[in-house]
Amino acid sequence: MENVSAATNAKKQELRTYLSYSLPIDPARVITLTEMDMSYALGSTLVEMDDSKQIVGGLSSHWSMKGDRTYRFQLSEKAKWSDGSKITCTDIKKSFARAKQDHQADLRSLFDRIGSIECINEGQIDIHLKDAEKDGSFLKKLTEPMYGVVKTDASGHLDLGLSSGPFSLQSQSTLELILKKNPHWVHPAEELAESIIIKQPSREASLQGKLQDPWPNIIAAHSLMEEELSARIQAQGFHTWARNLDRTFWFIFMGKKQITEDERGLFLFLAQNLTRQTLMTNLMANLKGYTAGQEVFPRGYALYGETKQEQKGAATLPEIYKSRKLKILISPDRVSKKLQDNLSKAIEQATGKAPEYKEVPISEVSSTAKQGGFDFYAGSVGVADSNLDGALSYFLELNPTSIPSGAGELDFAGRLGRARSLDSEEKRIREFRAIMLDVTRNGYALPLFHFSTTVFARPEIDLSQIPVTDESVSFAKVRFSGK
Repeated sequence: MENVSAATNAKKQELRTYLSYSLPIDPARVITLTEMDMSYALGSTLVEMDDSKQIVGGLSSHWSMKGDRTYRFQLSEKAKWSDGSKITCTDIKKSFARAKQDHQADLRSLFDRIGSIECINEGQIDIHLKDAEKDGSFLKKLTEPMYGVVKTDASGHLDLGLSSGPFSLQSQSTLELILKKNPHWVHPAEELAESIIIKQPSREASLQGKLQDPWPNIIAAHSLMEEELSARIQAQGFHTWARNLDRTFWFIFMGKKQITEDERGLFLFLAQNLTRQTLMTNLMANLKGYTAGQEVFPRGYALYGETKQEQKGAATLPEIYKSRKLKILISPDRVSKKLQDNLSKAIEQATGKAPEYKEVPISEVSSTAKQGGFDFYAGSVGVADSNLDGALSYFLELNPTSIPSGAGELDFAGRLGRARSLDSEEKRIREFRAIMLDVTRNGYALPLFHFSTTVFARPEIDLSQIPVTDESVSFAKVRFSGK
């Protein structure tokens, strides 16, 4: 009887969900929310953000400054791999070297600041910065999930057989990922799920279909949905976790290093034609859970402009777009059938022609963007990162970039790099804000509305311990209610 009870309990402590992912899994590669969730699951960072967004120890128990350019970290006695062996300074140094080698362009906002990494002994590590540290911004950067410590093999390649995070990767295929609880995690918790099963959703999968499917017990979604579906979810008793306007739906020239005057003209034209009234009557018809907005960041966020957008002169549709349909890259994971239909109506009203769509899973958006073959991408992006430098780095420096740069004041990536050297947080934020205003004023991105990340869970899942300040529902914070 005891074995039966144990087996039943183990099965109960299992999270099951659908998430679109791509292989190989790499915790240092974070473009989608799924990749961020996997990074948090499979790696721990030297320092972390607690629930109140204060920097606390992760794999390091404490740290100190040696002069104004060196951080010394003391590794925690609890810092262990999932097999129980100690995580050493050499391990961390190799992990950073591997991330820099494989993703140097994407992670340059951190590695451009590091001069060298030195092992004082296997329990102490010094990170020497190129420039003097002014206000702890480097520590904040270290909390980002892509800098979680991973195991490397003798050749310096990623080895996910061992994990420093709350879970280890037990198996992976194109159809399914299985994660197993790490009993030696630096923050041990008996309440952690014993295992997590992540299945690849079908291309036809909708939120409504996932909610009707009895297999998943936790479902990632967002607040933007048809009114009828919202009422049905409430009636069925799903537990709900939701942030407050942490996502922006926008049009961007994703994957393009530079854009033409015609492309800028297209977005400026659409910005004038997709007005608040047009959004309400066409694009957002029969949908709820959103707020219209002209800026990338919603009101109340640090990078919200707080100033009225400058009105451009009368914009006309560039000639090259008058004789053909626009081709828009979308992912059904982010653009529902209803939103797609509404988008077609709004674009047709503005340009005279309904657009065509290139549809791919969210896990394939990045690779498709690099290949081109479309006019722009329509989708959503998270904007609630407390690390403002990290948010702009994501927009401007990742490959492929979400927002291309131009010349002079339109060289947004260059301005971001220069802003990092400003001598106060207030000055940096002011310049970050100016960059994002110039992005939208000059037709490099077109934000349309804001909405919220939402997670639905069945009665046996407890989401109450997950702060709404978190960017998503971390697997490590999900608990079981016993129902």
